[in-house]
Amino acid sequence: AMDPGVLAQRVMTLQGVHHLRAELSSEESVKVLALHAPYSVIVCDASVSNANELLVKIAETFDRVSSLLKKSVDSSERSLDRTIFAWPLCLVVTLKLPYKTHGSIDRNLEKVNGYIPDYLRRIALIGSSSGGESDVVEVSYRICHLFANSTSERTLLAIFHKK
Repeated sequence: AMDPGVLAQRVMTLQGVHHLRAELSSEESVKVLALHAPYSVIVCDASVSNANELLVKIAETFDRVSSLLKKSVDSSERSLDRTIFAWPLCLVVTLKLPYKTHGSIDRNLEKVNGYIPDYLRRIALIGSSSGGESDVVEVSYRICHLFANSTSERTLLAIFHKK
């Protein structure tokens, strides 16, 4: 978990949970994310009011983590070429939309639907190593208004399958 805030103790005691009090895109976060790769599930509930900015931040951060992993070497200076994702990959992102009226939510959701496919393709490319036929990644996604979402929040659920 990358969060500048305090993580609840009940969450901290769960198996496999690691917490770093830092922003997602910080140098320290990139190093810690690389340390724990590969990832099969990524969940982001960041308080970023612009969904586009959040998706850019996620893609840029994982691109930096992937680059760091590809530069990893062992004690003999041999390249480890570690991967960032395990397949299939599940991405869950809470999208916080500007809210003035229900109409503004619909308009902003339409904008989000316009650029999400590009970000998902970008994330899929980060996870593929050579771009060859063996690295074809199929992505399916849905934007939902879940029970736990506020009026102006939606949840992006994306599944990446490596073919």
